[in-house]
This record gives sequence, C-alpha cells and structure tokens, in this order.
Amino acid sequence: MKQKWTNTVWTRLVKPMLLIGFISAVFYYWLNFTINQSVILGFMFSGIYIVLKELEAKTTKPKDFEPYRVHVNIHWRDLLFKYKLLKNEEEWKQFVERYDNSSVVVTGINFTVLSIDGDNWPYLLYWDDRKIFKYGIPSFEAYIEDLKFPSVPGERFEWSPSIFFGHKTGKQKGYTMGLCVNGDWWESIKTPDITDTEVYKRPESGHVYLILATLPFGELGMDYKERGEDRDKELAVRGWKKIEQDYEMRGADIGVKHTYFSVSLNDIGTHP
Repeated sequence: MKQKWTNTVWTRLVKPMLLIGFISAVFYYWLNFTINQSVILGFMFSGIYIVLKELEAKTTKPKDFEPYRVHVNIHWRDLLFKYKLLKNEEEWKQFVERYDNSSVVVTGINFTVLSIDGDNWPYLLYWDDRKIFKYGIPSFEAYIEDLKFPSVPGERFEWSPSIFFGHKTGKQKGYTMGLCVNGDWWESIKTPDITDTEVYKRPESGHVYLILATLPFGELGMDYKERGEDRDKELAVRGWKKIEQDYEMRGADIGVKHTYFSVSLNDIGTHP
C-alpha cells in the first residue's frame, strides 16, 4: 500500500512539477522570456504533454484487438405505435414519406470501436453517422426530426423525441437503449400497457428517458469470457435473442435481437 501511494505521488505530483520547472527554465534562461511568461508556458506545454501521454496510454491497442463496427437497427413501426408517437396508419404513411436517407430512421445508429482501454472497455470511437470521433463508454443520441410535437398546446415551440444508446443507468448492467421524450407529454399519454416502462428522469430539462432494452456489456467486443459471464444467460435475462443473418442484419458477423432493436457487430475490414 505504501509503495502504491509513493508511486502515485511521484506520477501525479512530483513528475509534473519537475516537468513544469524544466520547461519554465528553458523559456527563462535559454529563450529569455520573463518569469511570468516562462511559468505560464511551462504549465501549458506540460499540460499538453501529459494529456497526450494519457491519451496514448488509454488508446494503445492490445495485439489481439481488431476494430469493429456496431450497427443498431430500430424496429420503428412497433416502437412508434406502442409508445403513442404515431396513432394510425395514415400517420405512419406520412412519417415514412417525410424522412430522408440521412435520417436515423433509415440509418439507425452506427459507430466504430477503434481502440479499448487497459480494462478492455471501448475507448476511442468513431460515430459513423455524424462523422465525429468520441472517447469513453459508447454514448449516442439522435433526434427523430421527422416527428414534432407541440411543447404546450397552442404554442409554436415544438420538440422531437430522440433515440439513444448506451448512456443512461438502468436496473440491469449494460448499454441502455430507448426513447427520450418530453416529460409532460409522457405523463399525458401513458396507458396501462406502457406505464411500467423503466424511466430515467431529467427534471432540470423536463426530459424523460424511456429505457426499453439493455445490451450486455460483453456483447460489444464479445468479451464475455474475460468478464466471467455466459453469453446465452446474459442475453436471455435481458430479453435478447441470437439471430441468423436476415433482412435487417445482412452481412452481420454477430447479431442479436430485442423487441424494438437489433444489434450487429461487423469486422471493420469486411463491410463498407
């Protein structure tokens, strides 16, 4: 314990202070900056160096790791009717006619896991739909812009529901998935068949996250064995089923299906 504490102090306190002092000295004695300028630059360049070293350490790829793509497909018709976002066939027809090929309705949620951290968690990610990089535990949310509802009856302000993956805490361990809706709207439309839906409330924003599925952590990266878990058991207890390739998951190497979602993993080098 003492040795661990000593190493932590050396790594987190002494080394950074020595680095700041060295860089400040370079600017002051060799480059003729003022003391204040040298100290400021010492802190700045030391901070940049430390952040880069941390990022390099966290994104180092183990030899047996290969990047992979994740596709989350949403079963829109069942989901929208069940949760009262659409009322009848005419609204469904209008909804289908409104969305374009860039909509989350068409694309679903797609991201690429480029690296994992020292504990085998996904770390460096690329959100294919938005063309942006992210890091940390997968967390995505996309508005269903093809649907709009009045915030208050009679007012012009509107809100759109969103679909989310991964970032809300639920009763079961795993990556949560579901809908984010206006809290007042949710209270007004709840019926007995959906009133028991697990929710995560955001009082400060007035939003409610409806948790509709939880994907086991081990499914991304297929590291159930490293977690000491059985895949069949973890999937079954959360309501998932393994599926063969079908029209939803064509080309998928691995696929699972829930009531409102399908998730597939593909090797990054085999599919566009």
